[in-house]
Amino acid sequence: MILRVMTLIGIFLSMSACSVSPKPDVYLLTAIESEATIQTMQKPVRIYIKEIVFPEFLDRPQMVTRKDSQLEVHEFQRWGEPLKSTFMRVFREDLLMRTNKAQVIVRKPYSAMEFDYQLYLDVSYFYIYAGQEARLTVSWFLLNAQGNETLFSAVEKIIVPLQRRSVDAEVKALSNAIGKLADKVAAELVKQ
Repeated sequence: MILRVMTLIGIFLSMSACSVSPKPDVYLLTAIESEATIQTMQKPVRIYIKEIVFPEFLDRPQMVTRKDSQLEVHEFQRWGEPLKSTFMRVFREDLLMRTNKAQVIVRKPYSAMEFDYQLYLDVSYFYIYAGQEARLTVSWFLLNAQGNETLFSAVEKIIVPLQRRSVDAEVKALSNAIGKLADKVAAELVKQ
C-alpha cells in the first residue's frame, strides 16, 4: 500500500515537473544611428526594397549561432517577429536615418507606383559566430526605376565584434551589422 502511494506521488511529481517549462526570452533588432555623416541627396528619391531573400536555416523563431560548420538553435532565445521581417524593418529605418530626402518603401500601396530605384538583397549569413562576432554576408543590387537594369551590385561581408558575452550584446552586434550595410547602400545611392 505504501509502495503504491509512493508510486502515485512520484508520478504526480514527474507530471507536474514536465508541465512547467521556462519561458523563452524574446528579442528585437533595432535601428542604430550611423557613425558616418548623413548622405546628402540633391533631390528627393523613392527607393523600393523589392525583396530581401533569407536562407532557410534562419527561417525560425529561435536565435541561431554558428561555430565552424555547426549551427546551434537556442530554444529559449527567440525573435519577437520573423527574422526576415525584423531585418527589413530595421534596414529600412537605418537607411532612412542615413539619407536626407529619401523615401524608402517596402510594400507597394498600389501596383502602378513609380520609384527612382529598386533594391534587392540576398542574405547568405546573419548570425553570431563562435560567441565572438556578428557576421552578415549579403549580395545587394541597386536597380533602375523599372527594376530591369542593375546600376550597382556588391557582396558585403560585414563583421561586428561583440562588446561582451551576452545575448543583448549579440542582438546589438547584429543590429550594428545591418546599420553598416545601410551605410554602404546610402553611400552608393548618393553617387547615382
